[in-house]
Amino acid sequence: GERTSQQLEIGDTRRLGVSTTGGSILTFSATYLEAVLLTRFTLPTILFTSPYVLAGPSLLYGIECNLEFITGSFISNTPCDDETGGDRLDIGFAAGAGTRLAIGPTNVFVEAKASTSFRSVIVPLSSRASRSMTWGVQAGGSMPMAFGRATRAPGVPAGVAVAPPPMLPPLDPIRGGVIVE
Repeated sequence: GERTSQQLEIGDTRRLGVSTTGGSILTFSATYLEAVLLTRFTLPTILFTSPYVLAGPSLLYGIECNLEFITGSFISNTPCDDETGGDRLDIGFAAGAGTRLAIGPTNVFVEAKASTSFRSVIVPLSSRASRSMTWGVQAGGSMPMAFGRATRAPGVPAGVAVAPPPMLPPLDPIRGGVIVE
């Protein structure tokens, strides 16, 4: 519909967590492949902008994980794997809000999103209550492009036929030969 739409976003996500206790530091870092299906609800136009809200489920798959433990002069770097008790698959929820400004055929937008997980993702800790939360802000623009179609001159009404651009004369075929020495 005009007010609702859906968008699928696929990308990689990097998460980093640091825990310090006494003189020790535990650093968790992981990379995920993420797929988010967002439903976008466009609100009524306010001051030439179209505000919108986004919400939908997310699915993450753990690609790479590492735990670094530092205490005193001891440093341990351990890759996470299925044997440590963590889960590679995570489900969650994402939500956000943004606004779009139309300048002719071009759209300029600013958007903020946050997501959270429902499971303890790849973290091999005895506590299953650890969760993650991510957030981000982005700005950008979009502009329609026409390939292979005749473009309409400014001021020409939509119902008026536009002549295609003139064609260039065909080139002579490339001739090949055999060179014998």
